[in-house]
Amino acid sequence: MNASHPITHRWCSLLVAIATIVSFTLAEDSSSLVGNSNDQPYPKRPSSIIRIDLDDFLSINSTISSSADTITTEDEDAVVENLHAPKKNPAVKSMPEIRFTLWSELSSHEKEIATKLLGYDENTWDNPMANPIEMFSYTGLSIKMKSGLSALRISQPEWDCHVNHYYGYKWDELVEVGVHVHLAMLGWTKESWEYGNVTAPDVEVMTWDELSERQKVIANELCYFRETWDELPLSTWLAAWRKVNGRRSPRASSSLKVVK
Repeated sequence: MNASHPITHRWCSLLVAIATIVSFTLAEDSSSLVGNSNDQPYPKRPSSIIRIDLDDFLSINSTISSSADTITTEDEDAVVENLHAPKKNPAVKSMPEIRFTLWSELSSHEKEIATKLLGYDENTWDNPMANPIEMFSYTGLSIKMKSGLSALRISQPEWDCHVNHYYGYKWDELVEVGVHVHLAMLGWTKESWEYGNVTAPDVEVMTWDELSERQKVIANELCYFRETWDELPLSTWLAAWRKVNGRRSPRASSSLKVVK
């Protein structure tokens, strides 16, 4: 992840996302697929967040707390010692398979939807977080974009967790879905999450390998694994994953093997 000052990184990301999304929404006419929409997406939080990895995501999720629905707190540090262990996030179990499929393997119709309704091209599709649309939560998207996700069989929980990683949520919305505790355990507060003049926690500029084992477990509950946390291109890891697991795309399952 970019090691620039967290505040600078977040606000630059926000400005780029706003400019790109508004430009795309105004320029594209989707009438040939789902009709026009005047809805304009708007980001709810100007921040870039955490990164995680596929191997740990699959292995930890399938083994940790297998007989309970809470994460253990044995290695809790001082910043979270008074927080209760969060329940496991049910959204983790359902990954949008198509989003973890290479552009070259999409059908021509799927490419048309991704391009005209969601603003993707081959580069932004094969590189997670490269398309500014992924900075927005599902509710922050236009009707046109939601139609595109529906056509690609990506649900709201799948988008918000596995693609957006709750990046576009306000803090109160995080509380509603119960993932604010996970973020608090990574050092976030309501103030640092929502306001650009408050320094973000260290995880904002850490790579997956720099995270503690505890932080990796928590990040998994936000649907991150190494490759998505570090924003690695699909082409660099998807083939190896398929060779080991025999599936087209990653999906959380206790039966899956992991790439070491």
